[in-house]
Amino acid sequence: MLVKNIGHACLYINTQGLNIYTDFWIEHNMMGVCRRFPDFGEIEFNLPHPDYILLSHHHWDHIVIESLARLKKETKFIIPHSPQVYQILTKMGFSDITQIHPWEEYIIGEVKIIGTPSHVPFGELGYYIEDSQDAFLTLVDSVFHQEDILKINEISNGKLRFCFAPYQAYNEMDVILRKDFTPDRRTLKKNAFILKDLQVDLLIAYADGLYYPQSEYMNKKSFAYTPFEFIDEVLDLNPKQKCSICNPFDEFLANGGELKIQRYSNISIPDLISLYEDFRSFDKAYTPEWPMTYKGRKIAKAEKKKIKSYFEDKYLQSFDQTQRVHFVNLEMVFGLDILGLDFIVMMDFVKNICSIKKRAYLKDCNSVLHIRADNLIDLMCSRELLTRLMQSDEIALSGDTYPRAYKALDALKYGGFEDQFHLDKYIETASAKSYAQTIIE
Repeated sequence: MLVKNIGHACLYINTQGLNIYTDFWIEHNMMGVCRRFPDFGEIEFNLPHPDYILLSHHHWDHIVIESLARLKKETKFIIPHSPQVYQILTKMGFSDITQIHPWEEYIIGEVKIIGTPSHVPFGELGYYIEDSQDAFLTLVDSVFHQEDILKINEISNGKLRFCFAPYQAYNEMDVILRKDFTPDRRTLKKNAFILKDLQVDLLIAYADGLYYPQSEYMNKKSFAYTPFEFIDEVLDLNPKQKCSICNPFDEFLANGGELKIQRYSNISIPDLISLYEDFRSFDKAYTPEWPMTYKGRKIAKAEKKKIKSYFEDKYLQSFDQTQRVHFVNLEMVFGLDILGLDFIVMMDFVKNICSIKKRAYLKDCNSVLHIRADNLIDLMCSRELLTRLMQSDEIALSGDTYPRAYKALDALKYGGFEDQFHLDKYIETASAKSYAQTIIE
């Protein structure tokens, strides 16, 4: 069994003649802003076409539309019971989709695939894969419990060679609120504590291998820990457990109980630690530039007119009226700070009035969402999704109280910018951005 790390949560597995991928990603960039870390530059992937793809959940760093668009439509998918994942795949024209429940087995010859549970309020799975001799486990972003680990031990019965284990706790709301916060070590400690009982030959710190080359803020504030801190926690609890880091394109080979590692790069551990410290390590003292500055493309007159027209004529009509009471109770005066333009949108929820104002009126708003003008146009035209922007530094929230600042995101979301209203067209647009070809013709 060969397992190759393609980057972040994407793995290539070759076993018993099958080519299997998890959370398929073969682009150099993700969401237009992220790259692999460490960043080895432009890569020739040279990978075989999948026989099966396993998707863990619906977040955009795990479903990469541009990569999925390269695949043959008869590609087989195994997914959790997730309406979002199923909708995305069917809209893209895939039809061979199997949804499995936690602990459900999927058998392909001598290969057994089992979905492992994630205790979250949406469909999410980790995956246990076993062949006739060996097994491995990828927990991806799963929230797992002690009883899950004990059941995996029972299932593997000594065959589990390596486990890819998560440890980060990314909180996009903290990031876009630009608040001064200290990372919560509970996820790091909890995962290490639970995994101390996993019967596995090698535990691999995993699923945070992203880097924002254009955003020091994201690198210094969104990644709470390094893999080395997680390994230290594990070894404090279980000194005998063998642990490893995992860089892009590293290979892990299990053969009848024997485990070998082939590194893609000869980066030494001290040098790798230095890379994390210099480029991608949480820094409490780091303060981002504020206010945000515009770094997008020039906005045409027709686009400015489109923005004004939407918020003057359509925003209130589109607003989810079942949600309006929450904004009224907060007495919110919402300001949409459109970076790159000379006007703002001002929404008084108590008076139920939305208007275009000069930028000087921003001081009269008690809740503000800051967004680049080009990103706002892309949202309106379904070339972008709000949940994707939340995983960048290109939107920010502010307000005179924490509840009002927090609610600024919803003030845009419920005014017609929810993903569900834009998903179909976004999938069509994002698919067209790919090279429109399969990995193997």
